[in-house]
Amino acid sequence: MIKMKNSNQKFKILIIICLIVLVSAILLFTSDKNYVRAGDGSKIYWVSPTDTAIWANCESANDPGASYCSLSTANSNASAGDTVYLKGGTYSYTSLYATALKPANSGVAGNWIVFKNALGETPEIKGTYGTRMWGLFIEGRSYIQIDGIIFTDFTDHLIRNSAHHIEVKNSTFRNVTSPYRGGSFQMVEACMGGGGYRCYVSDIWVHHNTFYKLAGGGGCSGSTISEGGDPVRIGYYSLTCSQGICTEGLNTNITIEDNYMAYGGHVVMDSYSIRSVFKNNVAHNEPWYPADNGACNVSYEPVYSNAAYNGLYSHRVWSFTDTFSRDYSFNLIEANRLGYGGVNPNNDGATGLTISSPGNIIRYNASYGAMHNAMKTKYGANYGWQASGGINNRIYNNTLYKNGYGYPYFQTCTIQQLSTCPKPLRGFRWYAPADNPGNVLINNIVYGSYGAVVRGLDDIQDNTSGSLAFNNFCTNADTKCTAYGDPLFINPDLTQTTSKILPDLTLQTNSAAINGGTNLTQANGAGSNSTTLVVDDALYFQDATWGAAMAKGVTLFPDWIAIGSISNVVQINSINYSTNTVTLASPMTWSDNSPIWLYKNSSGQQVLYGSAPDYGAYEYAEAAPPPDTTPPAAPTGLSII
Repeated sequence: MIKMKNSNQKFKILIIICLIVLVSAILLFTSDKNYVRAGDGSKIYWVSPTDTAIWANCESANDPGASYCSLSTANSNASAGDTVYLKGGTYSYTSLYATALKPANSGVAGNWIVFKNALGETPEIKGTYGTRMWGLFIEGRSYIQIDGIIFTDFTDHLIRNSAHHIEVKNSTFRNVTSPYRGGSFQMVEACMGGGGYRCYVSDIWVHHNTFYKLAGGGGCSGSTISEGGDPVRIGYYSLTCSQGICTEGLNTNITIEDNYMAYGGHVVMDSYSIRSVFKNNVAHNEPWYPADNGACNVSYEPVYSNAAYNGLYSHRVWSFTDTFSRDYSFNLIEANRLGYGGVNPNNDGATGLTISSPGNIIRYNASYGAMHNAMKTKYGANYGWQASGGINNRIYNNTLYKNGYGYPYFQTCTIQQLSTCPKPLRGFRWYAPADNPGNVLINNIVYGSYGAVVRGLDDIQDNTSGSLAFNNFCTNADTKCTAYGDPLFINPDLTQTTSKILPDLTLQTNSAAINGGTNLTQANGAGSNSTTLVVDDALYFQDATWGAAMAKGVTLFPDWIAIGSISNVVQINSINYSTNTVTLASPMTWSDNSPIWLYKNSSGQQVLYGSAPDYGAYEYAEAAPPPDTTPPAAPTGLSII
């Protein structure tokens, strides 16, 4: 028997027990029903693949077991605050120009419209392959969430015409029918009916989705084989208004994170957006779609070191592009895994990440196994409509591993012999060294590319345009690399191309890459108990003003920096890039020319341990405290009778 020493303690214990029971009951109820109103709690409606109840009859707080509406009825009637649950099964579409999930109304702030899978069920919205139709179509609407739905074999999925505050999560967009053409997920500035191209989209949050085998190429497009499309695409390029596209590229504040993107025709993702965030995604694009040449001309025959790929094509993994003569796009590209860029029928762009966009932060990414380059800047001032291209980027703490293998033609041809022979198979390449100024490459690991290993070439190509590359870790000694040799990755296995965790490019305990990084910038003037820090270059950091509004404070946070010493850390409040002024969240003290490092990234994850940053994308947490395994203390104030 337990006896309390006083009645006050007994009363407190009783209150705590009552609260625990109440919370447990609430959790039990919601987990059993799991139909928490995701809109604002106004009404819940139910749809199924075959039922046709009128809208009023399919309203129910819980699954009614009957009286379901059709999806088209839900499209027409769902309004602000409503949650529409889709029962499992196949929602089939066969008509030319059909649109499957196309909300007619918008939600409002705090009162979203939600389309979501019913608890434990898998709704699949299925098109007819080869017939022009759209799976998800959000045009000019706002405050809409799509959650837990599979879209299969549609021509396209569109978010356009000034749509904003759209969230797409836990869903799958795929093709299951060969040759896998079509199916792109596009967030674009096309206006109503496609009649104009200045109706920009914004505040779109796309996370925890799968994009699989979309927009493959093949077949004749004129006299050449089609390269295919882009499974995930933000915005259009600008040519001339007379050609139907007249845009200023102002799609903005979009967050693409924690998605799995596998296989695309032209490039798995291409973005023309500004002030957007792309992080924690996994993408790969080894050869996958059938060549299907017919009578078309091709520049590259699909014959590989791995015979299982023979007769198949793919292309780049990711591209960031700008055709609007801007100097800065202000996108954050962070902590992504990009693998196995493959051969395209018409060009040599088997690249992991192509940077044709100016003024971005590109950090803590891994790019590996591409058949040409791991990363490259592209275009420039002398490339006409491509305009500024890949200039003014801050490219730091990335890991670029073992690229340039897999396609023997790339490895054996010489530019003197064949006009289709690509540039050298380096880890990092400047597409146009004379036209890519203002970039900085620092603290990267660029290791094991074909050119460096077999031909003794530098891992990082020389640049003549005013861009800088220094303090990197490379295969061989080079002026752009402070350290070289084997960085000792945990498991550099490149055989499992569909893996989300391999290769494991984290560093072994005795890696020479640990603590080898240098500071990113330094203080321009001293400060004493001040929140105003002027730095030489503020573009290494972000203040969480980019990306979708819905992700801010949830998965997106301002950077933390260390000033002067590794332990003198503070969160950023705001950044003025034009004056290189960083406003701090709390007052700090520093000396003139104090070194400055990144301490926490946009996810709030610590990326600085030990005496200095490491080279590469994966900081070795040598100073991380061990997990607390201390058992809870025994209760006090109790006596046993």
